Amino acid sequence: MRATGIARRSWRDTTDGADSVAYIPLRHLVAFIYPITATIRPFLAAGGDGEEQVEAMFQAWFKAVTLQVALWSQPYAGPAW
Repeated sequence: MRATGIARRSWRDTTDGADSVAYIPLRHLVAFIYPITATIRPFLAAGGDGEEQVEAMFQAWFKAVTLQVALWSQPYAGPAW
């Protein structure tokens, strides 16, 4: 039997004291790709690397975030997939 997100969130809430919602729509996770990737560039550039290296790191970050969302979309959506 698969563990539900609610059970995991309930356990996590007791550990870190954070409030949580019962459900986050998949469309919100997909939409969150842009802010997560667009805001990382200044942090990468602050490391002092050249623009070519910063662009390479940015592209790697974007691909990693997008791939994680793609891989987790099917298990997250469950039978709706």
